Formats: sequence, C-alpha cells, structure tokens
Amino acid sequence: MNLRIQSVSVDSPDPKVPADFWEKALGWRRTYEVEDEIVLEPPAGSPADGVSRTCCS
Repeated sequence: MNLRIQSVSVDSPDPKVPADFWEKALGWRRTYEVEDEIVLEPPAGSPADGVSRTCCS
C-alpha cells in the first residue's frame, strides 16, 4: 500500500516563519504568497509537482 500526503496546512501568527523553515527543509518553492498565506510546492518538474502542497497561514 502506498500513502501520499496531498497537503498540509500550518496555522501560525507569522506564516513566514514555518514557511521559511519548510521551504529550506524540503527544498520546495513558493508558488503563492500574500500577507497571511504562503503556499509551497515541490520543485518544478519533480514527480510530485502539482500533486502536493504545503500551506502556511
């Protein structure tokens, strides 16, 4: 059985803090950013590109 996490949301008073951490830890890229929300996705062209995303708000 294979398991894939589709998305993770992190609630934070300052979303830049967890987003900075996860961006560096996973090597992912920011695909959306506004004052209270940041979206990270796998590198472009990777097998997970367009499948998984992490959201900090």
